[in-house]
Amino acid sequence: MKLRHGVWIAGLWLGAVAAGLAGGSGLNVAVVVNADSPASLALGNAYCELRGVPADQVFRIHWKGGPVEWSRADFESHLLVPFAQWLQASGRTSQVDYVVLSMDIPYRVVESQGTGEPVRNSTTSVLFYGWRADGEPPGSLPPSCSLPESASQDYTASEMPFRQVAMRSAWSNWLATMITASNLAEARAIVERGVLSDETWPTQAVYLVKSSDTARNVRHWAFDDAILEQRVLGRMTMIRTNADSPGGLGLQLGSQSGFYGFTLPPNLFVPGAMADNLTSYGGWLFEDASGMTRVPEFLAAGATASYGTVVEPCNWTEKFPAPRNYFYQARGFNIAECYYQSVAAPYQGVLVGEPLAAPFARRPQGWWEEPPDGATVGGLAALRWHFVAAAEDRPVGRVDLFVDGRFRRTLWERGPGGGNRVELTVLGHRIEYTVPDGATLAEVALGLAEEINRSEHTNATGVIAEAVGDRLLLRSVTPGRPGSQTPVSVVTGAGDGAEKTIWARVAQPVFVDSSARGYRVFRVRNLVGPGHALGLSLRVTRAGGPDVTVTVNNPAETNTAGLVAALVHAVNQHPELQGPDGVVAEDYDSEWDGSAAAFALRTRMPGWADAAAWSASLTATGAVTVEPAGTHTLEENLSDLQPRNHVYLAAGVTNLMLEFAWDTTAEADGWHECVAVAYEGTHVATQGHLRRWLRVDNSGRKADLIPLVAGPLTRLETTLRWRVTVESGPAARVELRSTGGTWGAQTNVTSAEFTVSGPELGAGLHPFAALIIWPDGTRYQTEVHWVRLIPDDAPAGPLRVAIEGPPWRLRWPAVVGRTYAVWSTERLDLPFQLRGSWPATNSPMEWLEPDPAAGARFYRVSEQP
Repeated sequence: MKLRHGVWIAGLWLGAVAAGLAGGSGLNVAVVVNADSPASLALGNAYCELRGVPADQVFRIHWKGGPVEWSRADFESHLLVPFAQWLQASGRTSQVDYVVLSMDIPYRVVESQGTGEPVRNSTTSVLFYGWRADGEPPGSLPPSCSLPESASQDYTASEMPFRQVAMRSAWSNWLATMITASNLAEARAIVERGVLSDETWPTQAVYLVKSSDTARNVRHWAFDDAILEQRVLGRMTMIRTNADSPGGLGLQLGSQSGFYGFTLPPNLFVPGAMADNLTSYGGWLFEDASGMTRVPEFLAAGATASYGTVVEPCNWTEKFPAPRNYFYQARGFNIAECYYQSVAAPYQGVLVGEPLAAPFARRPQGWWEEPPDGATVGGLAALRWHFVAAAEDRPVGRVDLFVDGRFRRTLWERGPGGGNRVELTVLGHRIEYTVPDGATLAEVALGLAEEINRSEHTNATGVIAEAVGDRLLLRSVTPGRPGSQTPVSVVTGAGDGAEKTIWARVAQPVFVDSSARGYRVFRVRNLVGPGHALGLSLRVTRAGGPDVTVTVNNPAETNTAGLVAALVHAVNQHPELQGPDGVVAEDYDSEWDGSAAAFALRTRMPGWADAAAWSASLTATGAVTVEPAGTHTLEENLSDLQPRNHVYLAAGVTNLMLEFAWDTTAEADGWHECVAVAYEGTHVATQGHLRRWLRVDNSGRKADLIPLVAGPLTRLETTLRWRVTVESGPAARVELRSTGGTWGAQTNVTSAEFTVSGPELGAGLHPFAALIIWPDGTRYQTEVHWVRLIPDDAPAGPLRVAIEGPPWRLRWPAVVGRTYAVWSTERLDLPFQLRGSWPATNSPMEWLEPDPAAGARFYRVSEQP
């Protein structure tokens, strides 16, 4: 039994890319390398090896202009257009969802606008959803501070499979990331952290950090929503904290912050961590940003991915990752899916990191029944597998077959079964739903939400539902009822369907109370300007308690911002508001000229009940406007205060015996890597891989690929030489294939030799195989030879020399292209004598003692510089 790049574990074949990869794997990735950069080639090769990217899904560009910026015309002519055309010509347009840019490729795209300010997008965003122009900015701000409607994208917050979301670009539509750093070692470490993180289910916390920088801490308004979502899901700890840096919070799974600049210690983040800072130039990867904390600092501190803007964005939260980023990760989505779902308008942001990292994924399990690895098959070959769901709520929903890295067909698929029943019970009230024929998971979620929201149900339960992708977000809308008093359960059954393929899970047995504090934001604007007398009066009342009124007045020279600041101070000093059940004025912010200001009046205790108990009104004297007018409870963030629960839906089966008759006559004779890919039946779609190498023989024809100068370890500077020998007459065409596709072709030959420059391939692991086509159309694919090209400064490991005889024969693994010497002596108290030296052309090397009369001797083999 031949084992290729994998290990047998308890009868389960786990291939090189069998780790849990949410929603995608190396089979779905195209890697773009800069052929003019040895570092880009080496990093791309490493990524392909570690993530199992097929060799012909590497796209080579030539770019000598540096890694910072290129014009839109250069971006399109060097990358976008040829890449899209190459992908279409290769037939993998629907297979490739992810694009990885391998360092030394510009991260920013610029287009001049005549005499106006140039427009700048990130390279990753244009690959994701096309070019976006700036809009009209507010006031006198630069055009990049605008938020045009066209910048929004439909994938955000969808919790849908990426390909099921309509995008608005004819050319783009890939989950694009860049992997880069100031040096190759740091860039490769990002990849290694991503691979290491898969299915680790880390226990370290994510920190949502509210800083004192009011211009940059604006994401804190969304913290409570994400924390409550996470508490309902129950897979990750998210901590909200006030600090100007996450650097002192200890080992963590990630952080979101907003502060001009801070330092980060090394090894701050565990593998799989996402971390970023909302600041103007966080996406300046290789320029001086005047002390701003940027993407490179987070990656150097151990993050697996980070995000930042490449041009002044102003503090539109839509341009930055939302805190739900981490909720998506806890569901099992990979890093690329998490970031693109969390950024509503990503056109100015660059995403740097390993896209497939999925710490909370759980892959389907299984084993390959027949045929055995390395078997010879022909005609209609029976392939048999056994798949098992990772859990009941993670059934197997689909199985695909890939041959030699290419999608062949879907072998089996089960969506929600028409006629299946979902029965939800809330507060003892039963809600029934029948799955329509042909419905998708998203359609089932939407239909079930509509049923829950019918008046006869909401009147009985006090619960409303919102469909979000393949789940339901349930909110208790009954004031004063704690979550613990709202039990909920769900069961599913086959109903009138042929089999049960719908599954549902309630996240928690009772609703989860919010830890958010209620608030109301008040805004004050001066309609005249400084020099006019103003006054503000805030009246607050707790249900059943007395009114508390706080009043401030200003002398004529005080502006509006100063008056509001005085009110905030007075509220926070008032003795009747200081108790644990009191209120506090926070989040003061003002216009630069002092003409307007705002603050939030927030409860000191968490929960909906306290927010509903307090009401407040703000009135003013003078030429000012106050918003909102009238009396209001501190429930502005009502959706964050209401108790919640989730219902997760899935489709498929938990145990699947699958057989498929593979028509091998449609394949070339010879060796093929066959991969059965099982997908978890939720929108997370985690993949589990079962792989085997099989040899097809339908014609009896054969050919061989022979390394003339090549071996498992080969010096990078070597020119590799290969020979293909063809049986049964001349071949119409012979191709040599390796990383990036075809590296040579000859016609009408019975023997062909090829040379390939090692530096053109780049350092790393490369597969070599030959495809032979005879005049009658018969094809043969040789077995793969794996060659690792290593630089001169890379160690090859200790030499392990085997010796047999007499006559004495030495044998040792060699690095092809390096020179080896053999030494011998008859006694160890005498010096070793050089017997000869030779450059290695293949591996292992052998040396036969030329002296047939030689007795016992001591030998040594060394590598010569």
